[in-house]
Amino acid sequence: MAKKPAAGKFSRALIVEAQKKLDDVMVLLKPCFEALAQPELWAHEEIGTETVGFLILSNEIAGKFPEMFPSSLSVETFKEEILTIHELLILAGKAGKLKDNVNSMINLSGNHGLEIALAFYNLLKIASKRHIPGTRLIFEELKSAFPSKAKKKRKQSD
Repeated sequence: MAKKPAAGKFSRALIVEAQKKLDDVMVLLKPCFEALAQPELWAHEEIGTETVGFLILSNEIAGKFPEMFPSSLSVETFKEEILTIHELLILAGKAGKLKDNVNSMINLSGNHGLEIALAFYNLLKIASKRHIPGTRLIFEELKSAFPSKAKKKRKQSD
């Protein structure tokens, strides 16, 4: 019994709908992305995981001891920045999970597609050897997609 193709597991209509929703997300976030293009925003170093932890802890302590917070700065603005970071981390986590899952779907679909393509290639190879009209050119075209043994040997000697 033939395996169910990956395309049967993943509805193309559902994938196209998801693409449209991601387009909507890109439009929604466009003002944020445009703000990223401002060079003055990049005058600072990149924020790492440890720095985010420090920011969160600082925010918690500032909330407990607002009298210790510099009067020239706003505790509320600081809190809002931390909440924004929190929401961005959630968004990044979801985007990362989406990317990982989509890559897995590509691999599954690609592996099944490769099985089909190789079966087709091998059929053309046999037909070409039997001199069935029209198969030689198609076989040669597909064959050109594979690196030749001479090319492989050259790459190994480099």
